[in-house]
Amino acid sequence: MRPSAGLAALLLLCPAQPARAWTDDPLTTSIQVRKVHMDELRTAINNKRTDFGFSAASWTDPTITAGTTLIKKTHIDELRDKCDDITAAYNPICPGVVPATPAWGGITAYVTSISATHFTQLRTTADAIGTCASCCAQTCKSGTCNGSGCNNVANNVDGLNCTGSCTECDGAGACVNVSSARGGAQWPEGSPACPACQDCGDATGACVNLTTNEDAGCSGACTYCNNGTCTNNAQYDERTENCGITFQCQACNGSGSCVNLTNIKDSYGAVLCNGLCQHCDAIAMCEYVANGLDPYTECPGAHLCAATTCNGAGNCAVDNTKNSDCAACYKCSGVDNCVVQTAAEDIKNDCDHTEAWGCKTGLCNGSGGCTKYTNQTDPNLNCPSFCSSCGSLGSCIFSDAGTDPRNECPNATCKDVNCNGSGACQVVANNTYGNGCAGTLDNTAAAGSKCWSCDGASACVSKSTCGAWGNCGAERHCTTGGSCIADADGTPGGTCD
Repeated sequence: MRPSAGLAALLLLCPAQPARAWTDDPLTTSIQVRKVHMDELRTAINNKRTDFGFSAASWTDPTITAGTTLIKKTHIDELRDKCDDITAAYNPICPGVVPATPAWGGITAYVTSISATHFTQLRTTADAIGTCASCCAQTCKSGTCNGSGCNNVANNVDGLNCTGSCTECDGAGACVNVSSARGGAQWPEGSPACPACQDCGDATGACVNLTTNEDAGCSGACTYCNNGTCTNNAQYDERTENCGITFQCQACNGSGSCVNLTNIKDSYGAVLCNGLCQHCDAIAMCEYVANGLDPYTECPGAHLCAATTCNGAGNCAVDNTKNSDCAACYKCSGVDNCVVQTAAEDIKNDCDHTEAWGCKTGLCNGSGGCTKYTNQTDPNLNCPSFCSSCGSLGSCIFSDAGTDPRNECPNATCKDVNCNGSGACQVVANNTYGNGCAGTLDNTAAAGSKCWSCDGASACVSKSTCGAWGNCGAERHCTTGGSCIADADGTPGGTCD
């Protein structure tokens, strides 16, 4: 339908919008409402919605057919509402980019005529809404929209709009100072926030001096920070990551540059070519010392089971004859590698069976120790003490009481045939007969020894007094010299007269 004639003057006052080339622009009262007018508004408003993070609108009568579809109040209301979504959300954020909602004016179905003004207001509003990128070009904003506002720059990222050397976005759209807890990280967008040898080290947003041995923006391969100033590394000082790129063997020369290390052991802090039997060759490359050589005297005495030269493969040559480098009952099996000797081996005579007070058999046991003689034996007579033999722990101890492993106590006077457990033979008790001091039980004087007995101290002594021996027979007794004699009265009774 045509716009009302009363609005013609107002429509002529509306300036043309450069943002979009509208059909029949400007609209006048003489222009018939066309399908293209509605399609252009729907497309323009949906483009703005997409830019500002809204979903595309769904329209009543989504396909308008010229000459068939009637213009409705709903069509205009929908266009206004979809514009209002954008202006309501973004006018508070960026009023210079997204203007406030215009006063649309009410439309009553079957009463209000759809006029040029309605279309012109919508065109003007769509043209007046700028872009999301312009709206969200703010500090710590990413320049993108989410339908309710601007997306924030991520936490711990410099939005490039924060002022101060050590500031960054907090993830909530605000700038904050970088503290020492962030470790003085440099911005991924480009140049460091601070000059060379300075970094963000406090919570004030200011740069502070670096005092440690690190290269933070210093030029030159061999430079480091010294209280905020770039300083050259000393000669052969700690290698930086800039040395050794072309040649493995490089170190600092004291003037801020790298120098090649040739025909030398690299022991200047980098430990790049400082392994066993390694060195820097004539062209500053790391290589193994040749087989049979040891120019830096690394092998003699420094490694077990090693020869005095290198093997050409980064180790000392093996000398498996140096078994003395290993512990008892161990033997060489490569550089710095000792292994257990097998049972029945004793390459170094670790288990000498002739050793005094020892109970070794002369062979290893296969577990890193010596084989020992069994308990209460001494087949090699290595235990020097009387009545001693090998114990359960493999060393000499006194033989157990009641035993005589080495047959040291046979038929001695007043001694038993066994040891006493204290390094001596057992003795016959006092006043008892024992070996070498026993008599017969007859009553003749010729028996003699019936008046002798053991004294409890390994001696046989005579008895010269009358007593309860009873071995002299009836009416006989012992006298001086240990002999039996008859009683003087010759009267039976078993007592001395």
